[in-house]
Amino acid sequence: MEKKTNLIQHISNKTLTNKWINGKAGQFMDFENDCQYRFLETDENCYFHLIEEKEQRTLHVVATGYVGYLIKHWGNDIQKINENYLNIRLNEYRNLNKNNSDADLRNLENEFYSNYKTWESEWVKQSEAIFEFITDDEIKMIKGYIDRYFRYVDTITINNSKKQGNINHTQLTINGNRLKSMQDKKLIEEAAAQHLNWIATLKELNYFVNKHYTKEPNKWEKTINTFFWNNEKINKNSLLTAIDKYDNPPKSAETIDKL
Repeated sequence: MEKKTNLIQHISNKTLTNKWINGKAGQFMDFENDCQYRFLETDENCYFHLIEEKEQRTLHVVATGYVGYLIKHWGNDIQKINENYLNIRLNEYRNLNKNNSDADLRNLENEFYSNYKTWESEWVKQSEAIFEFITDDEIKMIKGYIDRYFRYVDTITINNSKKQGNINHTQLTINGNRLKSMQDKKLIEEAAAQHLNWIATLKELNYFVNKHYTKEPNKWEKTINTFFWNNEKINKNSLLTAIDKYDNPPKSAETIDKL
């Protein structure tokens, strides 16, 4: 029996085969060349399709978004794939909204990065339908590329915030050098919409705010608008009580002092 390998390449090449892991026979098609893949099932010998041609375009999409784009360009340089795909999505959003009456009053790039990961996560979830057709090793590869892509998106989102000089007027102002240092010192990990993800302890965040934003108006409200903690919204009371005047500074105090 033929070894079932390189099935992702079969999807990309629209190969007609009965070697899919789930035992089905058929081929994948993106009719509009838009990375929207549908599975066209055939009889077990791949002689004829089970659905008439006029109905094939209405079949459920089993791979879309980043996963569809990744499959279409399977084997190419992953950094270029990630860069090109994100630029495609950003330009789509700009073109979709540029003629709106309020477009000149909006920052379309900021809007895009605020919402994009939510949209793409939904497309990734939809694309899990393709997993039943491919090997476990190929599934792991796709999941690894997805994780890498989202880390790339997080980096671009943070850099976009740096270009603006701050996150927004209801958040703490964090200049580019400090933001970079916080990343390097593993205090923040990624951007979650318009928030930064604080991955150190709440005690360390409390210390950071008191050290660098002592005279900041409404500093605690701005802090919880600036940061998530381990990808969750921060409880203000938990943050305020994370350290008191009798506590020793956190072990990372010297590092935080130098930010």
